[in-house]
Amino acid sequence: MLKPDAPIIDLLAEITSSTASHPSQIVAMADRLQQVDPNFNRERFIQRGTAQWEDQHADELAAQQDDYFAMVNGKEGSDV
Repeated sequence: MLKPDAPIIDLLAEITSSTASHPSQIVAMADRLQQVDPNFNRERFIQRGTAQWEDQHADELAAQQDDYFAMVNGKEGSDV
């Protein structure tokens, strides 16, 4: 949760990360925001939004990685 005095860019990153189904959508949003405001800190937005997205999807990503390694190693499920 953000502090009440957090910069607006952090708030935008938090909101967009919760609506993105993939981090590439955060990059697309940053591109659009930079078109509207050339002074927009695109890199900070992407870093903040992607970190937030990864935190929200950490369990899902770990399960996918376990399944991938299980498949590569010839095992079923995530029993690696």
